[in-house]
Amino acid sequence: MKKLNCWAVALGAVISIPTNAMALIGDSIHAASIINGLRRVPVGTWRFTLEQSVADGFDAACVYSVRWSNNAVEPSDASLTVEELATSGNMDCEKNALSPFSTSVQLRRRGVNTGFDSRLQKHRISQLQLGEDGGSGVLNGIIQFHPASVPYSISLTPM
Repeated sequence: MKKLNCWAVALGAVISIPTNAMALIGDSIHAASIINGLRRVPVGTWRFTLEQSVADGFDAACVYSVRWSNNAVEPSDASLTVEELATSGNMDCEKNALSPFSTSVQLRRRGVNTGFDSRLQKHRISQLQLGEDGGSGVLNGIIQFHPASVPYSISLTPM
């Protein structure tokens, strides 16, 4: 089972790599859906806010805080932090939001990152890998709430 989960995460990371991505735009809102089998389940909205630019040797990223609001009868919020990887020639986070480039968005491994599953229950997030479509701005990828659980496909559509 563990080997299957590792392969599922690896496959999800590979297929989520975009070809011509737009940088995330600070203070943008996306509608979030988890694909559970053949069902697309709306799980609320994500609001991205640019926090900082991080450079560590050859690694550079734009760090965004995300406020995830669910659409349950009793609304709730969760928070997470993601990194948008910067590429050579695209190290300026504010400038990146204006032009397309190839990149990936991943969970930042600091602090507690939480989100909502397909039943709108809040959980800690173990894994998140997203790729952004440069034309539509849609983010697609995988989310995993527990290291021993099966990852879900997740889609974020700009509103």
